[in-house]
Amino acid sequence: MPVRSDTPLDFFTMSLNLNVPDHAVKVRFKTTIDFVRDADLTIPMKPLFRRALYVVQPLAGSGMEHMKMCTSMTHPGEGCVEPMGTNNLNAVVSTKDGVQAQFGSDVTYHWMVPPGRHSYRVKVVANQFNLAASTTLHYATAHLHPYGESLELYDLTTSRSVLKIQAEDFKDKVGVMHMGEFQSASGIVVDPSHQYELRAEYNNTTSKDVDAMAILYLYLLEKDFHYPPKSGLLAKR
Repeated sequence: MPVRSDTPLDFFTMSLNLNVPDHAVKVRFKTTIDFVRDADLTIPMKPLFRRALYVVQPLAGSGMEHMKMCTSMTHPGEGCVEPMGTNNLNAVVSTKDGVQAQFGSDVTYHWMVPPGRHSYRVKVVANQFNLAASTTLHYATAHLHPYGESLELYDLTTSRSVLKIQAEDFKDKVGVMHMGEFQSASGIVVDPSHQYELRAEYNNTTSKDVDAMAILYLYLLEKDFHYPPKSGLLAKR
């Protein structure tokens, strides 16, 4: 992702206390950001930009428990959503109870999954991709809550799977141990004239409802990228 050397970077992270309910735990984060100076490149990098695709569910299926958990953004993960098609850092990134105007007032991006195995399929609306022309996808990962098994991008126009991100939970405690990734130097074509669908799989092995989200993060080739007039560009990995 191309970044100018004088661009301010905003960083946000969180730690979820899902296994020690009786007391708070002090934690410390160590984060490493890798980057390469454009002047030091031996081969050109592909400039990428990000899009986030969301699975949403009808509010009627969320239940009162969902409303209580998400009120005032007190539940872990409820603030993971971001505005579509905007670079406004001051934009509101989440709203009460998992409802956002960009998705509609009758759906939520944060819902409850009953015990058992459940599949969620949602068509990707055009303004989530926000693409003027076809481009190529080079990296992808996902955001799933515990008990989420996979998130797939499916091309309904060609009846083919584009990619599928697998998640793996811890065996001895609640939490996501590993989130899969997709990487491709050559890339996969994403065509805005096609109809795509998100397919999320959850397997709730508990005896009560659990909270869920499913977000697919795509990093696509910026075909119209132009170098800024001045030097100092950082190509951040």
